[in-house]
Amino acid sequence: MDDLLKSAATTEEAIDLSLKLISLLREGGFRLTKFLSNCREVLRAIPEEERAAPTLDLDLDQLPINRTLGLCWDAQTDEFYFTSISTEKPATKRGILSVLSSLFDPLGFLAPYVLPIKALLQELWRLKVGWDDKVQEQQLTVWLQWLKSLSKLPEVRIARCYFNTDMTCVGTIELHLFSDASEIAYAAVGYVRIVDNGGGISCRFIMGKCRNCPIKRPTIPRLELMASVLAVRLSNIIKNELDWNIDSITFWTDSTTVLQYIRNENRRFHRFVTTRLEEIHERTTSEQWRHVPGALSPADDGSRGLPIEAFHPECCWWSGPAFLSQTGDHWPCLRITEVPENDEEVLKPRVNRSVSAVAVGSKLGHLLENTSSWSKLQKCVSWLVRFVQYNT
Repeated sequence: MDDLLKSAATTEEAIDLSLKLISLLREGGFRLTKFLSNCREVLRAIPEEERAAPTLDLDLDQLPINRTLGLCWDAQTDEFYFTSISTEKPATKRGILSVLSSLFDPLGFLAPYVLPIKALLQELWRLKVGWDDKVQEQQLTVWLQWLKSLSKLPEVRIARCYFNTDMTCVGTIELHLFSDASEIAYAAVGYVRIVDNGGGISCRFIMGKCRNCPIKRPTIPRLELMASVLAVRLSNIIKNELDWNIDSITFWTDSTTVLQYIRNENRRFHRFVTTRLEEIHERTTSEQWRHVPGALSPADDGSRGLPIEAFHPECCWWSGPAFLSQTGDHWPCLRITEVPENDEEVLKPRVNRSVSAVAVGSKLGHLLENTSSWSKLQKCVSWLVRFVQYNT
């Protein structure tokens, strides 16, 4: 039986939900137990034998720490954090993959930190290094430096709650998704922007993904388009998982080329671009897409990687760009032009290079001159093609 994780807006709702769940499952012969909450009033309302720490003194003791979905949750501070992981593995492809797999991070809190090692593994695959061959030279230096930085992992703390405790009644809830690509990876990251009725603004990290570029590297515009598709898919995951009434969704990219593709109404593109644009247009509108300078985009960190020292409470990857904490008139704005005709992804019109000459006064010329109906013309062209093929 797996764990149940649920948030409630108020203490009363949490108590009511907990007691109803206990009663409901008891009727079916199931026991719901090991309750833990960051609110002591909720724990007091739950029978002691059903708590995660039955002997806990709710007046004096610190709230316990619990492991949830591979993360540690400190109920006292209401923060997530990561524990140290074993580094006693050989410097081989198998050992690197084992250490990397033990760092379970489903929401991508540390995705930019993990990215350099994912790129290292891809490089080892490209070089056809065996599973148990020792990593050599430059790759070994990258690996040992990353292993050394793991000792700082428990210092990283992430606030669990999306809402500021000092916010008044929520006015609007917005989703903002950023995408970016580099020569080694492409990334997308999503944030929730909450504005209360008093004008207070809160911007919090929801989820991020970083993916290695294919070994056969596409062009940067194509990688940027792949990152935009990843942002669209990320938005669908977030919408399906969060039971919020979302007022608006905005997508941000620093690629003017991608924005030109999305807003295009005149040009036709090659299959690679067309397929991905179809998915984007199916789930978004062109008005939802905006330009952000690369220096302001948090997805830029996701596509290039970050050291562990960069993960502090105010880092851009977690808190989002500073302009989201301001009103909309302070947001970046850029006029997007049409797709240039010489863009390499634009399909060029086909030119018919075959030329046929027919002598004036000949029977074939007389037949062509007197062909008025479309069906007769088709037969004539078909006959002409066979004639040319037979004589060449």
